[in-house]
Order: sequence, then structure tokens, then C-alpha cells
Amino acid sequence: VHIVLLASSILWLAYFGRIWETPITASASWKPDTHTHPVLHILALLAVSIGLPYFILSSTAPLLQNWYGRRFPGVSPYRLYALSNLGSLLALVGYPFLIEWLLPLRMQARAWSWTFFGFALCCGFCAARLPGSGEAEPPASQPEGLSVSGIGHVEPPARPATGRCLLWVGLAACGSTMLLAATNQICLSVAAVPFLWLVPLSLYLLSFIICFHSERWYQRGVFQPAFALGAALAGIALYHETNLILLAEIGIHSFALFACCMVCHGELARLKPAPHYLTSFYLLIAVGGALGGVLVSLLATALFSGYWEYHLGLWGSALLVLIVLWRDENSWLYHCPSWLPILIVMAACLFPLAL
Repeated sequence: VHIVLLASSILWLAYFGRIWETPITASASWKPDTHTHPVLHILALLAVSIGLPYFILSSTAPLLQNWYGRRFPGVSPYRLYALSNLGSLLALVGYPFLIEWLLPLRMQARAWSWTFFGFALCCGFCAARLPGSGEAEPPASQPEGLSVSGIGHVEPPARPATGRCLLWVGLAACGSTMLLAATNQICLSVAAVPFLWLVPLSLYLLSFIICFHSERWYQRGVFQPAFALGAALAGIALYHETNLILLAEIGIHSFALFACCMVCHGELARLKPAPHYLTSFYLLIAVGGALGGVLVSLLATALFSGYWEYHLGLWGSALLVLIVLWRDENSWLYHCPSWLPILIVMAACLFPLAL
């Protein structure tokens, strides 16, 4: 199915490459009418020009990790997610400061189209490396997360519990909420500086890279106190922003965002399932990210008269982290008295009043 979609996207680009100047830059006839609302027209233009190729690209990371897990049983494919986010970070930083300055728009479009053609060939090669029968090759060793029952019969791992799946959604939603809320706070309330939005988005991607590259990089004893410190500093900055130096305020919000994302994504990486349920895991992460975007962009503006989404992101992240620690037998909170989590939640709620 994926190879068919790849071939269709190549034919799609080839067709529009013949009728337009480049396969993804529309002709002048596609310009929106200035007398009408342009949103629907722009969405239609994007759907026609890059809709199918972008759909293929967005499905690549989980699909190739699934293929990798089938091709190399027993090897965790989650490190590829860190590499995927590293590529996103390099493209994000490199485009405005390098590509946009060196290449005109038409050359960018043509280079992207040819690169996408090479990407399609690489994906086809990876698909061809999979067993043609549709069943995984007999593993040299027992695959991670699988158990052997009987002779030659491999049972899949137990399906993740509903509570664990809800934590995936919640942690991803808190990270997305903090990204958008901190970006709004930095770029709209603090300073209108060109490309300042790159800072929070880069920190957000960097947290994914660190947490999913290796389990050793996320240390609870380091990043959970950092998150508590960042939340406290962010609260002080929100209530006393007129008395702070501009760079100090940007630094505080950036530190709070990074510490929060490290904790949310670090716990998300610790809760990741066996590769057998990898695609469900990424689907729920995407659902959580979308929910965070809806909360900040739509619900918060309709429900709140003030700027509360930043506070909700911090409180929600702290609450979910407490739930994760309370469920984990190896955490410091699991063996503490039951009143301690309640005391921590009360302190977090009363802290803004003390300011």
C-alpha cells in the first residue's frame, strides 16, 4: 500500500511539474480572490500541490520504525525517532538561515521535488528488504517484548493498559500545550523579535531527541528538580514581568519549557511499549499533540478572559508527573506517605497566590 502511495505521489508531482513552473508552486491562476475569504482557497491549493506528498512524509517515521522492528527483531527501533526529530530540527534551523538565502524559491521547489523522488526510491528499497510473504523472518534471538509459547509459536506482548495509553496522550498534550503557550508568551507578551519562535520549537524537538535517543539521558533526579525550579521561576516571571530584564524573562520561559518538555517526554519514553505496539504509541502521541494545540489555539481563547494556558500547562504537567511517579514502583514517590502528593499539589496551587 505504501509503495502504491509513493508511486502515486511521484506521478502527482510529475503531472503538476508539466503544467506549473515547478511541481509544488502553483500558477498565477491559483491566486486567491482578494474579495473573498482566502482560507478555504489556500487549503485547497495546499491539498492539490503538496497534499499527497506531505501525507506520505508524515507517515514515514512510524512506518519505517515498524519495518525496522520487523527486519531486525530484538533491536529497539525507538532511537530512530530521535534521529527523525534531529532531522526536523536541522531543517527548521537551516532553512531560514541557509537554504532561503542561497536558493531562489523556484530552485528550492525543484530541489525539494527531486529530493522527494530520491526519498521515494529509498522507501521502496526498504520495503523490498522486508520478507515478501508478509510474515517476519525467523529471528536469531527472541524479539524484545515477545514470549514463546509452545513449539515455534511466538505470542505478542500484552496490550498496554488503558491507563497507560491515557498517560501517553496526556504527557504529549502537556508538552504541546507548553510549547504553544510558551511561544505565545515569549513572542507576543515579551518581545516581537524575528525568528524568536525558533527557540521554543527547537527546545521542544531537542527534548524528544534527548529522551528517545537513550534511556540514560533522562535522569529523574536531575530534570524533575529542574522542572520544579523552572515552574517556580516562570510563576515569578509571569507575575513580575514588568520588573525583569528582557533577556532574563526569555531565558526563564525557555528554561521552564525545556525542563517541562524533558520531564513529559522523558516519562513518555519510559512508558513506551514493546515495538509490537509502536504505531499505536505514535498515534496516541499525535492525538495528544493535537489536543494541546486545540486547547491553546481554540478552547483557551474562547473560555478564558486572561492568559491561563501557560499556567494550565505547568499544572497539568506537574499533576501527570505525580501520577506517573505514584504508579511506578521504582520511583521515590511510590514509597512516600500518601499525604505527600496531596501536599505537593496544594503547594503548587497556592504558589501563585503567594506571589
